[in-house]
Amino acid sequence: MAIDFTLTSYQRRLQRVARGFANEILAPLVSAADENPDPQKAFQAIRGSPPSCWSTGWP
Repeated sequence: MAIDFTLTSYQRRLQRVARGFANEILAPLVSAADENPDPQKAFQAIRGSPPSCWSTGWP
C-alpha cells in the first residue's frame, strides 16, 4: 500500500507561516547572534523571538 505524503491545506499554511517566521524574524537574529563572540550575549539577542512568533500567527 502506498503512503500519501501530500500536505493538507492546513499543513501547507502552517509550513508557509513557519518559513516566513524563520526567514523574516529568526534569520536576522541568528545572524547577529553568530557574530557575537560572547555566548551569553548571543543568547540574549535571540530571546525575543517567541513573542515575535506569536504575533505572526504561529499557533
